[in-house]
Amino acid sequence: MFALIYIAFAVWPLVTMALFATLGPRRGLIVSMLGGFLFLPFVSIPIADGLPMVTKGFVTSASALVAVLAFDPQRIANYRVHWLDLFVLVAWIGWGVSSLVNGLGIQDALLMWWYYAFWAAIPYLMGRTYLDSPAALCDIAVGLVAGTMIYALFAIVEVRMSPQFNQWVYGVQGAPFHTAYRMGGWRPRVFQYSGLALAMFMCAGAVVAVALAYSRARTRVLGLPMGIVATALTVVGVACKGAGAMALMAGGAGLVLVTKSTRQWAWSLLVPGFVCVYLATALLGPIVPVRSPLVDASQVVFGDERASSLEFRFTHEEALVWHAMKAPVFGWGGWGRNRPDEIDAREMTGKSNAVTDGFWVIALGKYGLVGLIGTYGWMILPASLAVIQLIRLRAGPAIGFVVVGLSLWSTMYAVDQLLNGFTHVLQGFVAGALASFAIMASRARRRSRTARSRQDGSPPPSPSRTVPATPARPPALPTA
Repeated sequence: MFALIYIAFAVWPLVTMALFATLGPRRGLIVSMLGGFLFLPFVSIPIADGLPMVTKGFVTSASALVAVLAFDPQRIANYRVHWLDLFVLVAWIGWGVSSLVNGLGIQDALLMWWYYAFWAAIPYLMGRTYLDSPAALCDIAVGLVAGTMIYALFAIVEVRMSPQFNQWVYGVQGAPFHTAYRMGGWRPRVFQYSGLALAMFMCAGAVVAVALAYSRARTRVLGLPMGIVATALTVVGVACKGAGAMALMAGGAGLVLVTKSTRQWAWSLLVPGFVCVYLATALLGPIVPVRSPLVDASQVVFGDERASSLEFRFTHEEALVWHAMKAPVFGWGGWGRNRPDEIDAREMTGKSNAVTDGFWVIALGKYGLVGLIGTYGWMILPASLAVIQLIRLRAGPAIGFVVVGLSLWSTMYAVDQLLNGFTHVLQGFVAGALASFAIMASRARRRSRTARSRQDGSPPPSPSRTVPATPARPPALPTA
């Protein structure tokens, strides 16, 4: 069965081409990106020493890029850089420069640039150039919910039978099998590396389903009413037994409900705000001691086991941050250099080595503040600015809840990666779509102000000035 891994990777570019030909470039892109993430095996195949390994992310992104260049190259040619896109570029530069300044050589830098391009930069570019209308945002939101629904069927089987689909189809297991038993039952994985990664995807998809149920932009997905879909996905999300993912799902769904009742889009900004506060307090360390209350709250909500795990992570993070601040700009590079030595680790953690669980502390240690700010910049800024534009436009629920759902999906992953290290190509894809909406909405507001100024006979406002008043009628956004 191991041969199926090579077959899947070899065939996927052809599948992507077929999707573009039958569904059109935009929907073909969405389905191919989702399909690669959902069904390709989570393995890394070495080619030769010094060359990048073939992975799920590489095959998915490369296939989409080739299909775009084959079917619609003019879309890429028409792309114009916006300041919001610079965070992707800054992070890309930081990941490679870290290898150079630490003497790891140009080959290591090229590998870092290669990995980052196919994990984040190319998916972001695809989302930025193709998902550039309200209809496109609705398509990606529906696609995420549909993908979550399909995965829910596999997850239900694995809850009963134990995580086996990856073994049955591709002959590989992923994370150690003993990690699959949690809370008195099996935790499914399907075609993801671990149950934590699957739980996060299912819970984030359930939040998007709740938002779509209130938007009324789509009343059915795969033939089922949105209300039933949202309820079912919430139940399956709980069955996936990821404590952090469940907490994020409860918080995200709660924010959608509060947004519905108050008619204020700003509630979803609490999630990126939490990310910023967490990073600030983690970097400041003992100056702002807020971590002990978080451990106490976890003990009350989830019990001693989860609280002990959280305290373990915090203790090791403090040691890793202390070591990272010795090389704060571009970090230490790879090859374990981001961890303190054995003597320092034992003094600070009581262990011979500091454990790197959270993606953010890995990025800080390896790529420094440049890599961390650039990476988390594109994770949370497009999602935040998209919601801010909703507020300025006084948008209605049809587009408003779609944007809120995608914004919560994106920033929930940013929160999850404070404690876990699972990354995938859909993050950059959705972030690019939200950046495109924020830019499009900002331009629509400027055109509306200019049109009103001409009608009033007054000169148009300067681009450098902000207009405090909100228009009585929101400007119309371009459709697909």
